[in-house]
Amino acid sequence: MYADGAPSIASGTPITLGLQQFGNSANATTPGYNGDIDGHFHGGAVCGGASLTQFWSLQVVSGDQILTDWEAPQQQFQTRLTFLPVGTTDYELATVQPIAASEVAANGKAELRYTATRSGSMPVAFCRINNEPGGPYDFTIYARHAVRLALRAPVALHDTGNLKVHVSDPDGLGITSRQLTIAVQARSGGAWKTLGTAKPSHGVAAVHYSARSLPAGRYDLRLRAHGSSFVTTDQTVRGGARRTP
Repeated sequence: MYADGAPSIASGTPITLGLQQFGNSANATTPGYNGDIDGHFHGGAVCGGASLTQFWSLQVVSGDQILTDWEAPQQQFQTRLTFLPVGTTDYELATVQPIAASEVAANGKAELRYTATRSGSMPVAFCRINNEPGGPYDFTIYARHAVRLALRAPVALHDTGNLKVHVSDPDGLGITSRQLTIAVQARSGGAWKTLGTAKPSHGVAAVHYSARSLPAGRYDLRLRAHGSSFVTTDQTVRGGARRTP
């Protein structure tokens, strides 16, 4: 989708996850301020050096693992991508410290990885640096979301039953997703055995389990979350579970 970046953070073009988007750093008009890059950022340099900048906006949740694939053909040392801290405004451009940056290699392609530490709107800047002409670029951003799991202990396992697993993001907001699977697993000195799975709705996964194959005794118990847009997460249940006769 061609949209191009905006001249300010406040008007930053919204980014849709998983969708290839296009811009042109030759159209950048906003000063990115001067600064040095020597492995660190200095002097509020949005993109380092003398630069002109255009802005996009990405909504992130704390814990998101963000992957950006981008390219700017024949623009090595001309166009730079930077992430600014969540909540940065146009009034902070002279003092802000970027949190991640990337330039394309000789083949005109690059990858930038970053894990979000705060939730909110994260400004994404593409800069035409050092008075270079710049040019077209395109990028796609993917995110895998962090998951938090909880189950009230102690747990008694019968032949069959239901367990209510609480599923939230790192901010404590309940998750509803058909892409996410929550599993309850048990073991006693061997491999983990999945007893049941469910999809979370409004922060709860109602897992129907079957433990008929487990002899009576104590078991380690684990919750597992996995899905294409989520970080695979394992959470051991303190105290494990007791299989009743």
